[in-house]
Amino acid sequence: MKKSLVAIFMTATLVSSIAAGEVRHDTTVNASSKTYHLTNHSQTFKNEKTYHPNQANPKVYRATLHDDGETVSYTPKTTLNVGETYHVLRKTAVKDHSNKIAMFLYIAEKAGWVKSNQLDEGIG
Repeated sequence: MKKSLVAIFMTATLVSSIAAGEVRHDTTVNASSKTYHLTNHSQTFKNEKTYHPNQANPKVYRATLHDDGETVSYTPKTTLNVGETYHVLRKTAVKDHSNKIAMFLYIAEKAGWVKSNQLDEGIG
């Protein structure tokens, strides 16, 4: 029961992201993508937060929600420029197959997701 409630919550969160164009819903997955399991840790910020890259050219990923509603794949689509400031609207936590948690942040300017360990909060 608990797992299904988490799936319902995360599916509702990602459905709103799909409607906003932040996440694709597709049955095909690119070979270069990495698949994660959704957790119940997701947040939409009332006010956007400012971040900047902490390393050279971090990847921006496109998110694809799978039909089961519990897994999502991230496929690289572009990179961020060092020295620029970006606005974050959402964050979500996911688990890989070895149960390691990764946090992704949604970058408004690039319409994609970036791993949180590649960004620092504040103006760069």
